[in-house]
Amino acid sequence: MFESDFGTRSWVCVCLLSICFAWNQEVKANNTVDSLKHELKIQATHDSSYAMTCWYLARFYDEHNQFDSMQYWINAGIERLPVNKVQLIHFHYAAFQSIAYYYNGLLQMDLYESMHVLRIAKVLKDSVLLTTGYNFMGLANSNIGEYKTAIPYFYEGMKYARQPPFDAKYLVASKPHHLYGNLAEAYFKNNQLDSALFNAKESLKLAIAIHSKRGMAVAKNLLGLIYSKKNEIDSAFYYQQQAYTEGLNYHEEDVSLIACASLARIFYQNKRIPQALSYLNTGFLLKEKNPDINFYFTKQFLDEALLLYNEIGSREDKMKCLAWSLENNERINKITDQQVVKIILNGIKNENRANLLALTESEQKRKITSMQFIIALIAFLATGVILVLYMLYSKRRLKEISLRQQISRDLHDDINATLSSIKLYSELSAQEQEKNNPYALTLTQKITSLSADLMSRIGDVIFVLKHNYFTGEKITNRLKTMAHDLLIPKEIIPILKLEPKALNNLMKPTDVKNILLIIKEALNNVAKYSEANTCTLSIYESQSILYIAITDDGIGLPKNYPAGNGIQNMKFRCEELKGTFKIQSDSGRGTTIQCSFKLPFHSL
Repeated sequence: MFESDFGTRSWVCVCLLSICFAWNQEVKANNTVDSLKHELKIQATHDSSYAMTCWYLARFYDEHNQFDSMQYWINAGIERLPVNKVQLIHFHYAAFQSIAYYYNGLLQMDLYESMHVLRIAKVLKDSVLLTTGYNFMGLANSNIGEYKTAIPYFYEGMKYARQPPFDAKYLVASKPHHLYGNLAEAYFKNNQLDSALFNAKESLKLAIAIHSKRGMAVAKNLLGLIYSKKNEIDSAFYYQQQAYTEGLNYHEEDVSLIACASLARIFYQNKRIPQALSYLNTGFLLKEKNPDINFYFTKQFLDEALLLYNEIGSREDKMKCLAWSLENNERINKITDQQVVKIILNGIKNENRANLLALTESEQKRKITSMQFIIALIAFLATGVILVLYMLYSKRRLKEISLRQQISRDLHDDINATLSSIKLYSELSAQEQEKNNPYALTLTQKITSLSADLMSRIGDVIFVLKHNYFTGEKITNRLKTMAHDLLIPKEIIPILKLEPKALNNLMKPTDVKNILLIIKEALNNVAKYSEANTCTLSIYESQSILYIAITDDGIGLPKNYPAGNGIQNMKFRCEELKGTFKIQSDSGRGTTIQCSFKLPFHSL
């Protein structure tokens, strides 16, 4: 059987080596940052070189788990991106932005950015970029629970994958052990343990071949999880212990942190409670000594620790873990708010920059044409027609930007309102904890619910802002995801009767936003209050009228029911689109919400 004791001398040696390593790394890090910032001053007038240097800084902060600084340099580089054609530098921007979203827990936004990464890789037709693009898409789908969707992306990426070394121009490059490791995790989450075990071993073998320290530690952590689920406890402990030790030795403390939780779970399953509590305490000490461990990995550890403390911990343990969870969640909410606002403002700023460059170029062409007026009258007339068309196009684009700015302001107000509620509940929870009141846990669950709802709303608005044009197929895909996310957790079967061509008339971002939010509010009400078994969402067009119906077979509405904020919001959005809104419901016989809109849309 496995052992759990550490030798005192070995522990002292590890600590001394860690201190020396950290000091040496800090000196090297400072030298690297100073050199790159000096290079920025040299490249100040050269857009591509300046942006590339920003990406090097972003990669440096990524490797050191400083994701706020990483996002800062991503934003700094965006302002200098070339706008004329897709280049490798655009791939680097999209890849780093995707990484920043992932480590900050913005998983839906990570999925959208991963799509962008793969599109650029396909345009550039580069095998290293294609490997990375397919890996990012697979990982993004895994992170939102779409494991079956993720698996084919990993296999497609393996067709292009090769071991390093890579050319220095590739700042972000997925390696074979990344693909096998991510594929193993997708199989593990999908409960296909034999396939997960095979691919995890392949990942470890490939990581060893190139001496990837993090790759080896992560693969061993995954092997430990798989063996634990297969109830092969000795093997599970062996690999998790190695993951924990190598994480410390290789300065990958986040791996060691989640290994502590896994080791605690193993001991708990074998009824060795003191050892389980010891590993949880070790995890908390590790986090205290390394406060820069990314909060996304911290959340994984705290979630597992809270589950175990509810079974075996003391009341003090539970309250300590709960306090850490609240603090971590508050930090996540704060950074999420900052990130989203920065992203939206940068997107608008970049669109304005692109338009300004295009208009400047147009003005220069007009001056040249004026100088050649006498010689080329016909050419001048042709240019005049082109300029008129371009002005019409620019007017439409500026109007679209105005609409996007309006949506951004609405999002900002929504974020502030929700964060104010979260702040209030956090203060109440802290007060109740001081009184040792169990109601503190209810407040924590309320904070989690508000955070999840905010992220969902942000995802809807980002969907609107990220697309320059809309098709019925894009919108119906979004609705399918929405119905699945809202209804399946409540064990309500979604029945979707969608006609994508009926939604092709949605052109304005505000129209798309209103339709999505009407349907989302209705589905949310079904999930919360209906107690239904099924819910049918129907969208179709007949005689230039768009019909939307949401029907459930639940308990229905009581007579003389009060119209709450949700119903009022749906009515308001229908009126904004100059549509009609009806509710039909009998107690015990379900509810039907019907909306109809005359096409084409003439929104207010």
